[in-house]
Parts: sequence; structure tokens; C-alpha cells
Amino acid sequence: MLTSFTLAVVYVVEHLAGFKGKRLDAEDQFHSLRVRARVFKKKRGKMAKPKLRNVPNLSARAIPGEEIKVRVTPKAAKDGIVSDPGTIRITVTAPPENGKANGAVRSILAVALGVAPSSLTLRRGQASRDKVFVYSP
Repeated sequence: MLTSFTLAVVYVVEHLAGFKGKRLDAEDQFHSLRVRARVFKKKRGKMAKPKLRNVPNLSARAIPGEEIKVRVTPKAAKDGIVSDPGTIRITVTAPPENGKANGAVRSILAVALGVAPSSLTLRRGQASRDKVFVYSP
């Protein structure tokens, strides 16, 4: 037999996790509490990704058909972009697998150039740290 406190906890977990299913009988309440608490833990565990700061203005390099050479560092501690004369260095937190790092680089470069990410095409360097993007509006 479950106490009123345990039933109150089950109700709170149901309410916070958004369960709208049928009520269980008293024997299944404890098992239900454990399962629902696990689901509740999974739902609240996500945090927002921090915004990119100190982005250099590279809008002068956004010339249609022009190649933009980029040096990429995947699996970095934080996302960032640094523009030296002649080179652009981008660090991304995404791992270099299944194109995740390439997508992150494309979005960061698009922010710096002031263009849409879909207008940047990866011409060379799919699996390399040295990449060449082409701006085509």
C-alpha cells in the first residue's frame, strides 16, 4: 500500500512530465513513479546553445562566384571565427562526422558574411580541415 505522499509525488511527476494516460491501480503506482521520473529527467535535460559573439564583419568577401578559403578546427571548446589577412579560422564544437562540422562551419561563415547559409556551397574539403566555400546567391 502506498502512502499519500507517494501518490502526491506520482501526481506531481505526471503533471510535470505531461502524462495524460489512464490511472493505474495501487500495485502499479510505484513502478509507474520510477518510469515516469525517468522520462521527466530526459525531458528537462536540454540547454540552449550559447550565442556566437564577436563575429567579424566579412561582408566585403561576399562576392558572387568568389572562393572563400577556411581553416576549420572541429570539436573545439566553443564556436568562434577569427579573420586574419588572407585566412579565416573557424572553430566549431560539432564533431567531424556525417557532415555535422561542415554544417556548423557553413552557418558560422554565413553569419560573418551576412548571407543565408543556403547560399554557401562547399566546393572542396569535405573531409579536410582546409575548406573552400563559394558564395552563390
